[in-house]
Amino acid sequence: MAAHSAEDWVFMAYQDPSWRPGFSLAMMGGQMDADYGSQADTVTGVEIAFNSLLLQPRKRHRIRQQISHLTYNANGARISTFEANPHYLVMIQPNLELGFGPGVALVDVGSRNKERVLGLQLGASLHYRYQDFFLGAELRHQFTGSASVNGSEVDADNTRLLIKLGFWL
Repeated sequence: MAAHSAEDWVFMAYQDPSWRPGFSLAMMGGQMDADYGSQADTVTGVEIAFNSLLLQPRKRHRIRQQISHLTYNANGARISTFEANPHYLVMIQPNLELGFGPGVALVDVGSRNKERVLGLQLGASLHYRYQDFFLGAELRHQFTGSASVNGSEVDADNTRLLIKLGFWL
């Protein structure tokens, strides 16, 4: 295994002349299985992503910051999230990248009387780019705190499989 040094990384990447923001916008949809709710059901959302401003590897890899909003509603069990997910992406073919990374989220649980809890997550993704468009798949698991919904303590931990369809701005 090769050793890595500070020379392999660009700190304060936005100051590097080769850095580009690489904005992308995507619609997301898929299945979410939440501890709160009776069944797996559809989750939809939107994501904007860009190359990390602070830290970038010098080689063929990169770090992308993904900001997303997702909504799930199954038989009255409603979960809405606002998330930030930095992903380390490894180029495995010229237009194909494999990614992984942590995330943090604000999670609204409940229908009428929402309670906001903090969510921490792990995810893995695969992105294929064709010119200015991309298709992606992502698997995420989110760990949340307990929320009080209709007088009961509920756990909003969830796992989701998402498909992304987007374009580069």
